[in-house]
Amino acid sequence: MNIIGEGHANVIVQVKAEDLLRFADAICEKVQTNTLEMLAQKEQDELISKKEAKILLGGVSDATLWRWEKEGYLIPERFGRKIMYRKSEIQGLMIKR
Repeated sequence: MNIIGEGHANVIVQVKAEDLLRFADAICEKVQTNTLEMLAQKEQDELISKKEAKILLGGVSDATLWRWEKEGYLIPERFGRKIMYRKSEIQGLMIKR
């Protein structure tokens, strides 16, 4: 199996259609479960203001937050003109820094 996983061999695998369907169903179920868990966690995650986020991040500037958003490093939630950040994402950045 290591040879197959590393892509160093040309291997043909024969699988029954029934087994393939069962495998596909198991993958779909796992993805759905993980997605629902992530959505539930995201809904429960506390939103904080831009001002609070800057304080938690050690006093970064508005320009830094804007640049991080453009780079995909920290994406805010927008509600009209109001910008909010997920506290868990801020805490995650604090660990990385």
